[in-house]
Amino acid sequence: MIFTVHHVSFTNDGREIIRSKDFDQPALSVGRGPGCDIALPDVSVPLDHARITANTDGTISVDAVAGAPFMANGRSVTTLIIGRGDGAVINFGSHEFIISRAAEDVVIRVERKSAVADSSEAKDSKFVFSLGKVGGKMRLPAWILVVTILATLLVWPIWTWSNFHMAKSRADTFHADQSWSSGKLSLGHAALAKDCQACHVNAFESVRDSSCVACHTKVHDHADPKSLMGAKGEPNPFRQVLNATSRMFNRPENSCVDCHMEHEGAVSAPATPQRFCTDCHVGLSTRVKTTKLLDVGDFAKDHPEFRPSIVTSPGEPPTIQRISLAAKPKENTGLKFPHALHLSSTNGVARMAMTLPAYKGAGSAGLKCSDCHTASADKSTFVPVEMEKNCGACHSLGFGKVGNTVLTLRHGDVPQTIAQIRALYRGVGPQNPAGNGFLQGRHVPGSSSPTPRFDVGSSSPDAAIRRVFSKGGTCYDCHQVVAPANPASLNFTIKSVSVPKHYMPKAWFDHKAHDTSKCESCHAAPRSKTAADVLMPGIKSCQSCHAGATPEHDKVPSTCSMCHGYHFEDPLKAKPAASGSKTTAAQKRRGTTTG
Repeated sequence: MIFTVHHVSFTNDGREIIRSKDFDQPALSVGRGPGCDIALPDVSVPLDHARITANTDGTISVDAVAGAPFMANGRSVTTLIIGRGDGAVINFGSHEFIISRAAEDVVIRVERKSAVADSSEAKDSKFVFSLGKVGGKMRLPAWILVVTILATLLVWPIWTWSNFHMAKSRADTFHADQSWSSGKLSLGHAALAKDCQACHVNAFESVRDSSCVACHTKVHDHADPKSLMGAKGEPNPFRQVLNATSRMFNRPENSCVDCHMEHEGAVSAPATPQRFCTDCHVGLSTRVKTTKLLDVGDFAKDHPEFRPSIVTSPGEPPTIQRISLAAKPKENTGLKFPHALHLSSTNGVARMAMTLPAYKGAGSAGLKCSDCHTASADKSTFVPVEMEKNCGACHSLGFGKVGNTVLTLRHGDVPQTIAQIRALYRGVGPQNPAGNGFLQGRHVPGSSSPTPRFDVGSSSPDAAIRRVFSKGGTCYDCHQVVAPANPASLNFTIKSVSVPKHYMPKAWFDHKAHDTSKCESCHAAPRSKTAADVLMPGIKSCQSCHAGATPEHDKVPSTCSMCHGYHFEDPLKAKPAASGSKTTAAQKRRGTTTG
């Protein structure tokens, strides 16, 4: 069955224009919707109004789809059956349909008969939606509403702001200019809720940087302003327009309010999105030729190997260099300490450790990392190791005994050590000091017999002093001793111990978040035979649990702000905003929890 639809319209001089279209299908849809076969631009017609169907018995049926009636031959109906030899005149809104048959085909003439008020055409819509025909009754309330809004939300707030601008604080009442606020202050600035002028110095102007640094006096710039501009590269046209608009309201590029948004609700500051960092640091070296920073992107895919700050020469001050772990660097802190010797579970150190009152072995032989390394109060890092507190239980500096009092050398004071040994000889001489109440030696950790550390049986105190600072002597075992150039001199010195406070001073690592993991799962201390080994884990170790901004499988999402801060200076005093915490299956397998 073929439907032939003739759309009829007229020119201004009355000439008829017919646009025809054939539909080879059993039914036609009629309505205002653009998906209908016969679409009528008339808001009085439903989107899907009716179906015109050619039946197998030769009749034509017209049915309302949603129950909305239509006019057929002057009557309002919802269903119409047109016989095989009959025709019909149907009205859908302002459009008239004349339906007839031509042989086996159906011919439909569609003509708009009137310019209805509800027409969606542009020339009619201005009358449909206009209040002009309603009369003057609606105009006065409308003007009253407009004036009320302007007075309440513009004039009154400006007057309130002007009156209180110079005031140091506001009374605990409502103030009209609060209607301009988009929300409550963040938790960090909640105390300024009644002191708007602390930040908003001038009306209709962005908060100045000078207002921020008036309180945040210790916050330093992320980088030199000129370098920051260079890192961003040349602005595109859209950014140029934004920058020009911002400058009109005293908001230059790289100002504090570019990043620190306020009145977003009484919440903590959210973590910085990763794109804020990568916009500059991806390809940074191509835009800032003088930079010493490496190009950095997503942690999981485009982050270089860690470059810890390594002490290459101890002293005052020590020589520190940033060296990539990929280069397998060696450090020189001034100490001699083999971790493997102290963490063994079978040697003499392990046997002696089991005899100590404070032994924490929990049934297993040998020392554990926690026997020497003590976590800080917040468990995020570790306090420095002290000889007397952490090493003295095994490495005693006792050299004599008077009654029940043990005489000990003063650790870290070479002149005092020399003076104490000389005093020993002045008091007892080179005779048998054991008979006079002095110890003849001390135990080496793990040994079964005392080994003399001070040559008290020597013919002179000079020989005993040289014994202390020579190979096998007490100081020589752990420290780098510098012998005097003159063999007859006793001016021995010991190189300063320079243990790095933090391998990554511009980053943050929270040990507390990893306290379910064994130390050796990240640090290769049990295999380290020299103090020159850098025991910081490499990036592959971290990537086994941490993904980048987009998590992979069961890994922890880890954006730049998890470890780095924009104004971050001292990692032991401040930490960047946490970017979320999650315990994943990968961490559980390694026994690691990251926050």
